[in-house]
Amino acid sequence: MLNLILGTDLIVFSSDEFGSEDLRTSKLMSHLAHSHRVFFFHKPLVGMTKKSTFYYSKESHAVTVVQPYLPSDMSVFDQKQGLLNLIKDFIRAEKIQHLTIWTDSPEATPLIRHLNAEVVIYDKALRAQTSSNHLEQELLQKADLILNSKTNDEVIFNEMDKLKNDVQEEHVLNDPTELMLALKKNSDRPKNYFINQYMS
Repeated sequence: MLNLILGTDLIVFSSDEFGSEDLRTSKLMSHLAHSHRVFFFHKPLVGMTKKSTFYYSKESHAVTVVQPYLPSDMSVFDQKQGLLNLIKDFIRAEKIQHLTIWTDSPEATPLIRHLNAEVVIYDKALRAQTSSNHLEQELLQKADLILNSKTNDEVIFNEMDKLKNDVQEEHVLNDPTELMLALKKNSDRPKNYFINQYMS
């Protein structure tokens, strides 16, 4: 399995915009952008353009924020397909060959399902403790690395036991360097990691 140390590019699908109230994700992505290309996708804006497109500005050693645009005369299904096509076009335009996807939202699962990511990271620490829906169950199964907060460890372990029928070992990540090492050591099945200090 490829990992962050070996030069993968990151695409981020977050429930929040870059630089918003969730400072942990913004800080972490800014840190990773010093050594990797990080593309932070905002939610698409609908009705501001006549055709599907995206806009972004690139800066050296900084997070690249990507804003997709979709026309208003598309059905919900066509909007989802249009967004997927835009992301695939973006991957080709940026010549992304080794892809890691980072998400804190199960709503990104339909996109992840159709993208050829070598590593999938589910940042569950920001998600409220609610009953798992089918998208989250699929994401938990697909994820190579799952980040949790220390406050909901019992809930996480119960979910993973039901999904994997296996006991998950507890690990604590204290900084982004440990995150990269976790990916390097990660096996082919998801493991739970709890975030601390800089990561929280």
